[in-house]
Amino acid sequence: QLAASGDGDRPERCVEVVFEGRHGRPPVILWYPEDALEEVQPPKSLVDAKVAFEKAEEELKRKQADLKSAQEFCTKEKKGWMTKQE
Repeated sequence: QLAASGDGDRPERCVEVVFEGRHGRPPVILWYPEDALEEVQPPKSLVDAKVAFEKAEEELKRKQADLKSAQEFCTKEKKGWMTKQE
């Protein structure tokens, strides 16, 4: 996006900034001149929490795969018992 400054200068580049809505409310979308923004690194505790969350998600996927494998094994065992009784 470009915004004219009104004094005949080159238009400034604008950046859309989205603040996510909370508790079911819609997001707030604001436009700022690119020069007015500065990139800020997230706090270390937030980065650490994200890494821990990603590790937990990977572990969950592994546990879900293990559970599915165990369920399939038990189903096969159960079918084996049923055919032996007949």
